[in-house]
Amino acid sequence: MRLRKISKTAFDKLQVSNKHKHYKTEIEFFSYNELFNTIQDLLKLSINALYYNPKDSSPYIHHEPDIQLMLELILQLIPSKEGALLDEVRSFLEKKKC
Repeated sequence: MRLRKISKTAFDKLQVSNKHKHYKTEIEFFSYNELFNTIQDLLKLSINALYYNPKDSSPYIHHEPDIQLMLELILQLIPSKEGALLDEVRSFLEKKKC
């Protein structure tokens, strides 16, 4: 009974995705700057994991990091639609200079 009661509120982080046969979750950022810094840091971690053996760097790491999973996460975090908007803003600002 206790397990059933706890499970009603415990499993709220992942929601079933309507588009795919897997789960989704929400990540919050304070700004685009924080988002881009997070993307850069994840890329740096991925690069380091490719070049160095993480097991040798810490006794608490018991398995290799999944680089593909990290890169797929980064890909999902990149705000590509905003990039197109930035191109338009830049073009607009350049025309205003003339």
